[in-house]
Amino acid sequence: MFLDLKLINTFKIPYQVLCRWILSVKKNYRPTGNMYHIMNENEKLGLIVASLCHDLDHRGTNNSFQTK
Repeated sequence: MFLDLKLINTFKIPYQVLCRWILSVKKNYRPTGNMYHIMNENEKLGLIVASLCHDLDHRGTNNSFQTK
């Protein structure tokens, strides 16, 4: 996503720094997960799918724009 959205170039983020940061974030999550966000497998799948397609084909306009 960082590559596809050109965030690495826009913000001049060194690729290796980004990779190390992502791995560091992953490593610092507790193995048992966050007890405040207990999810079953169906909820995990739903969250990922919903995140990926939330704005699918969104035209960048709001309802009042579309009404006019």
